[in-house]
Amino acid sequence: QRYHLGAADLVIDIGCNDGTLLHGFKRHGIQTLGVDPAANLAQLTSDMGIERYTGFFNATTAKHIVSEWGQASLITATNTFPHIPDLQDFIAGINTALTPGGVFVIEMHYLVDLLEQGAFDTIYHEHVSYWALTPIVHLFGQHGMQVVHAERLPLHHGQLRVSVQRQGEGKVQPSVERMLDMERLQGIGQFQTYVQFALKTQQIKQDLHRTIATLREQGKRVVGYGAPAKGNTLLSFLEIGPEILAYIADRSPLKQGLYTPGMHIPVVPPDRLLADRPDYVLLLAWNFADEILEQQADYRRCGGQFIIPVPEVRILS
Repeated sequence: QRYHLGAADLVIDIGCNDGTLLHGFKRHGIQTLGVDPAANLAQLTSDMGIERYTGFFNATTAKHIVSEWGQASLITATNTFPHIPDLQDFIAGINTALTPGGVFVIEMHYLVDLLEQGAFDTIYHEHVSYWALTPIVHLFGQHGMQVVHAERLPLHHGQLRVSVQRQGEGKVQPSVERMLDMERLQGIGQFQTYVQFALKTQQIKQDLHRTIATLREQGKRVVGYGAPAKGNTLLSFLEIGPEILAYIADRSPLKQGLYTPGMHIPVVPPDRLLADRPDYVLLLAWNFADEILEQQADYRRCGGQFIIPVPEVRILS
């Protein structure tokens, strides 16, 4: 609705995964194309009738995409931007694939939220960049493009959604300057801001070790829940292995029966919690706390309690 898309428009989703986002556009009669290098997921989009280019998006592949499908009125990249090693080449591809007057919408974790929450576990090898609006404005300005809209989203532990158009093709909304002013006040460009973040991270490590050690001294059993990539960062930095967490429960069948990388903690199905009834569960996927606590209502009714590690260590009964 915001960009008045219709049946004549093409939407390209870069990093389309299983095609969930594009399915929403397709239901409204809009042309769709998914771009993703994961060949094992191609069948999922095919089953929904969504066309797919299997490969990475860059300046070279953008030309091939345009020659076969044409330029897009809207290009989206949801939690893809921080994974891209060569952003200059990527944006050159966006310029090629975007129709005149078209919009590029990117969504990613927001550096301000990361710093405020002490979300150090978001920092891991797959993320090659971490974003606030200020550097985004500078980056796209180098390519003759401008940010026309910016908003914060309460997803994961805080997301930033930015809309970009070529300079002169769109009206810059007041939301952009408001966010830039806020970032200046938050000290995004100040070194001391990141020193404080490091100190906060060390404090979480000390508090969590102290909490778990106290519980174990009392004879309590502690296991984990959630095996996301961020969880492995947390486990490795906190130096928590199978001698502390006997296992980690996770809903994904793809992870069950395997071990976490680095610390080698076995991953089991969530029903193990009810069968085994450990006293405490360290919630590694803490950014989905509300959802997981609701899913584990039966375990909690049996007396099980959850330890939330970030942004501060606390126990929920």
